[in-house]
Amino acid sequence: MTKRTCSVPGCERIHYGRGWCSLHYARWRIHGSTDKPVRKRPIAPPCDIEGCEQPSADQGLCSVHWHEKRAQQSTARQSPKRRGNSGRRLKAELSEPKSGRPCCYEDCGKKPVAKGLCSWHYQIARDARQPVCSVEGCETPERAKGLCPNHYAYKRRHGVPTPQFICEGCRKVFPGRANTRHCVACKPTPNFYAQERKARLALNNSVMTVADHEESAAYREIIKQDPCVYCGVTSVAIDHITPIVDGGSDIWTNLAPVCKPCNSTKRSRSILALLLHRVAA
Repeated sequence: MTKRTCSVPGCERIHYGRGWCSLHYARWRIHGSTDKPVRKRPIAPPCDIEGCEQPSADQGLCSVHWHEKRAQQSTARQSPKRRGNSGRRLKAELSEPKSGRPCCYEDCGKKPVAKGLCSWHYQIARDARQPVCSVEGCETPERAKGLCPNHYAYKRRHGVPTPQFICEGCRKVFPGRANTRHCVACKPTPNFYAQERKARLALNNSVMTVADHEESAAYREIIKQDPCVYCGVTSVAIDHITPIVDGGSDIWTNLAPVCKPCNSTKRSRSILALLLHRVAA
């Protein structure tokens, strides 16, 4: 039985997955193509030695001048120690840092580690050269296929880089977080639900007469000090027995004193639904 090889022209490696060897499969998974990625290396600044146009390799010097400086320092270390103040001066000169200049950034006196930059500024410059995630609003550096690690992992699990929801206003699919109900264009104001409840209650009270409103106001004053009708503790509010969303109005037969915990638990439920909820709990 012949072993299956990679389908890329000119590659004789053993098949690993999707018709490719392990090398080309890894390139496709990370870069989206089996071709060898082209990496643009940053252009190094020129050598610090005047008249030298070679790119710097380390400590702001090209490879030739860097080896010359290292040879000079090695020769100075091997020379016999001098006595008196001259010996102390030589020791101080040898104890100086190897770098010929500090970090290229202004007001930064740290020792450079690469490209004339200290470790902190080198990491900043490296992140600035790296492209960011393609998801809108994400500034994290890219990891693979134009996505940061979080969005890349989410896409591998769910097929899309971010969660998708259907807007309750325009009924369009949009990305968002958990329990998101509206897109940015249809997102309601903070007092939207309070205004909606007020308008619905006004519509339900449209069938009430002036006498009904007066009777309801007098009944509110009577039951204001009564205990909660659901648990018997001190009441703090007036509840609508039939919820407003189900057509409940301010008529006196629909009002009852209620405490804060029962009012929060009942919400827009009916009395039967509230009792079933407590039995289940």
